Amino acid sequence: MEALASAIGHWFEVGGWVMVPLALASVIGLTVVIERSLFWARLTGTRTRERTAKLAAKLRARDFAGVVKTTAERRDPFARLARELAQEGEGPIGEARSREAIEAQRYAIERFQGTLSILITAAPMLGILGTVTGIITSFAAIGEVEGGAPRLVAGGIAQALYTTAFGLAIAVAALFPYAIFKGLADRALTGLELLAASAIEGSAGSGATSGGTRDPSSDG
Repeated sequence: MEALASAIGHWFEVGGWVMVPLALASVIGLTVVIERSLFWARLTGTRTRERTAKLAAKLRARDFAGVVKTTAERRDPFARLARELAQEGEGPIGEARSREAIEAQRYAIERFQGTLSILITAAPMLGILGTVTGIITSFAAIGEVEGGAPRLVAGGIAQALYTTAFGLAIAVAALFPYAIFKGLADRALTGLELLAASAIEGSAGSGATSGGTRDPSSDG
């Protein structure tokens, strides 16, 4: 542990001030990856898929009361969407209303994707900034006439290499989780759209049933 702390201190000493925002970016990225991993682990399990399929079947069968009862204790986006639409299912649910309900759940699905995207872009740029400042230090040292100039040149080159490597490492480490989370988000949004379509079908069937009832005495 002491060796690791010493190594980290050496990186910061050599890399210069650019290492501070890079370190902050790495902490933010790690926090986001952990939070999203826990979120998707709960949302993509077999049990959740089975529950969602049952909710879709209930919505199509116009069992809106059953949907509300089943989802009363659940807080995942699928349950929230199904519950919201089921509470309006006695009347026709339009396409616009279903899209509005889906958009209300989009934040939970796509949460922090923008943060990871920014980190993937910003981390290499911060590394390049460290490279530029390191090269500037090296060229400034070349103009020195004192005996320490070679050491300053080497320090500038080391700063350029450390920051570039660290920035690229952060970007690569964030890229793969970002791609995975984006794919999972797209699948989840498709699942929400299927739930909404099931609710529309159920409410339309309900409307057709109620609207199609006629008084037999009216027949000629």
